[in-house]
Amino acid sequence: MPIESFDEARRAYLLKSAETEHARETEVQKLSLSPLTARIVAIGMLNPETMAGKVLYQSPNQERSGPDERNIEYHAGNEEQIVRQFWDDVRHYDQFITFNGRSFDCPFIMLRSAMLSIPPTRNLMPYRYDSSVHCDLLDQLTFYGAVRRFNFAASRSGSGARKAKASPASTSVRCSGKAGSRRSRSTARVM
Repeated sequence: MPIESFDEARRAYLLKSAETEHARETEVQKLSLSPLTARIVAIGMLNPETMAGKVLYQSPNQERSGPDERNIEYHAGNEEQIVRQFWDDVRHYDQFITFNGRSFDCPFIMLRSAMLSIPPTRNLMPYRYDSSVHCDLLDQLTFYGAVRRFNFAASRSGSGARKAKASPASTSVRCSGKAGSRRSRSTARVM
């Protein structure tokens, strides 16, 4: 949300530590990372078993398009509509895979949902060390923070893994799941 959209008292509170114009700009940029002062503008999901995906994004036009040549559907709407669609979609999967989702994406979605009065359809923050429900690749690749954190592309660069476009949708690493599970897995990532 633009800083101008806040009333004077809230603007003063949010910028109280900014003593210079550069510090003010830095503080305003940080507001984009807080679910209390920002909005969800897009959510991308990919099922690594079927390679079918969905992109939910904000647009004044409520457009929907069927799967394209890459088997990706696109759904446009306002923030409330795309968040409701996310909760409707994610409830159908046993497992979801993220990159830094435990520290950023999941709390952000859950807090924005609360602010929009949208009830979650599942817990996005289950027990951290059980990747059968939520597999956070950053946790897995850093041994739960025991080694230095890198972005996804850097985490793969020395591993001999095949090079791919550095995007959340290119994540196809499988984490251990429940044996005999019949439902598909899903990768969800807020962009």
